[in-house]
Amino acid sequence: FTCTAVIEAEEISDMINVNVYVPRPVLLPIQNQTVTQGLNVTFTCIATVGFGLSYLWTIPHLNCVDCGPVALNVPTITLTDITNQANGSYTCTVTDFINQTATTSAVLTVGGPAILDFSRGPFTLIENNTFSIYCVIQNQIDALEPLTIRWFRMGYFLNDTNTITITSTNENDDNDRIVNSTILFNPLVPSDNHHQYKCEAYIGNRLFDAVRSDFINLDVRYAPFFGHPLIFSPVRINLSETLIVGCVTYGNPDPDVRIEDPDGVVLKESNPTVYYTFENVTYDRAGNYRCIANNTIDSIKEIRVRPFEVIIQGRPDMVNASTVRFEFLSFFTIRITWESPNDNFNEINKYELRFTSPSSISSSFTIQPVFEFDT
Repeated sequence: FTCTAVIEAEEISDMINVNVYVPRPVLLPIQNQTVTQGLNVTFTCIATVGFGLSYLWTIPHLNCVDCGPVALNVPTITLTDITNQANGSYTCTVTDFINQTATTSAVLTVGGPAILDFSRGPFTLIENNTFSIYCVIQNQIDALEPLTIRWFRMGYFLNDTNTITITSTNENDDNDRIVNSTILFNPLVPSDNHHQYKCEAYIGNRLFDAVRSDFINLDVRYAPFFGHPLIFSPVRINLSETLIVGCVTYGNPDPDVRIEDPDGVVLKESNPTVYYTFENVTYDRAGNYRCIANNTIDSIKEIRVRPFEVIIQGRPDMVNASTVRFEFLSFFTIRITWESPNDNFNEINKYELRFTSPSSISSSFTIQPVFEFDT
């Protein structure tokens, strides 16, 4: 500031400097908050010192009231129907008229369901027994909606079956809103083996905010059983030809499996599937064969047997045929019937050939075999 005085055309002046101090904005701390999923939350930025202030909020997401690009210049923001995405730090930056800034922040923690306990595996079990696994889940006391609880097996949603029953208690019956959810296996079956189970819980329909237990592993021991047959009894093999048969088994632990001939001689053994090749078969290979599978469960040896018959289908043998019969079926048709050796698994195979000529002057004829098997 300058002061000037003029006396009879004589001028004198003096100057004084005035410095104005503008304090930086001073903000009150914003309180950290913990709020349940589905509820609302409000943050307010209060400046106790400052002039000509503007506000800028930094937030984890934009699911809030007055959070548009222009409306961010407000001291208060409100988030509605919050989800887990709202977790994080909320920062308010205040700028005064000479661009001095101050910052304050708060942390929002979104509360949801909590898994308090669940069955801790792995469990080693035996088929045909009863067993159950459980999850204990707690909802937030002030949650607006009840829990949704689901069970999964190997990543797929699990419903009740003939051997599985899922039950859950009502959270409204508990002051702490705790739910006990259980799977009852009654009884345990082979398909329960080596499967991973887990429970999942979320408030209302907020699937993306779900909490999940760790996997619960079941090791169900079960006796052998035969799978899709590679053997369809009776097995018919043409004389002198080759055929592969197989015994496919399942069990836990894996079964030892073998193929035995009619005299009980082991032809081939393996684990858990065995294949055997009949090569260049003769009539004496016919008979009762067996697939035998076994494993041990709880010190008890479990044995399963699948018998199968082998029948050797002979080719026409006019020399060794036990019976030969000629019949005139029509003027140009003759049927010849013979029987194969009767030691073929006590079965007489009758073969029929029809020689047919369309006319008496024909130089060719058709042979049509008709196979009949009488047991």
